[in-house]
Formats: sequence, C-alpha cells, structure tokens
Amino acid sequence: MRIVIQFCFAPEPIVAWERAVREAGNRLTVRVGLPGVTSVRSLITYGRACGVGSSLRGLSRDGGSLTRLAATWSPGALVSSLAVHGAADPETLIEGVHLFSFGALKKTARWADAVAGGQFEISKKDGSPKLAKFR
Repeated sequence: MRIVIQFCFAPEPIVAWERAVREAGNRLTVRVGLPGVTSVRSLITYGRACGVGSSLRGLSRDGGSLTRLAATWSPGALVSSLAVHGAADPETLIEGVHLFSFGALKKTARWADAVAGGQFEISKKDGSPKLAKFR
C-alpha cells in the first residue's frame, strides 16, 4: 500500500505534511500528485473544482499574476524541489509523483518520457536547481 495525494502546486505544504504524518507514525510511502504539462486555464479550472485554492495562490506568488504565466505549465520546478528535499531528508517517505494530465495526456506523457530518459536541462534560479525544459 501507498498514499497518493491530491495534486498541488507548491512543494512546501507537501514536505510539511509528509513530515507531520511520518512523525505521527505513518510508514506508507507517498506519491505526490502533480499537474502534468497542461494549460494554465486548465490548472485554474481543475484547481478550483478540487479545492486546492491555497496552492493556486502559491502558484500565483511564484509566477506573479496568473494571467502573466505562460500558456503552458510544466511540473519541472516541483519535481526538482521534491528531489532536493529527498536528497536533504533521506528519511522522507516521498517515493515519486503521480501526474494528473487534465486532458493533456500526450504532452504529459512526452514530458515524463523525456525526464525518465534524462533529456532535460537544469537551471539554477534563486540558487536552487530547477528542471528548466526538456528536449
């Protein structure tokens, strides 16, 4: 058995929640639900419908106004942040991600395949690694 969590847009709440449930005795591994490669409009629509409004506000803080975000969103920065967390906390129970495609299955599958095949670049914005783009 494992835990698969609802999709979110910011790593901090995920990491804090995982630590709290681990400290409370959880030993099940965790798969983090993340939006796949999709339009910002789809993210907003699904986010509101699924009750992740606070995480949407985090996305807005990270990218400025949601209307100024690029037309397509990718989970690269979140995956990078979770990887950095995993390296810093070897006791973490986060074992991977579950991508929600929100109607963009082919784009999300291509992105996941590229990442699995090592076909991506890492940039260092703000001193932390970010999965910048895939080839």
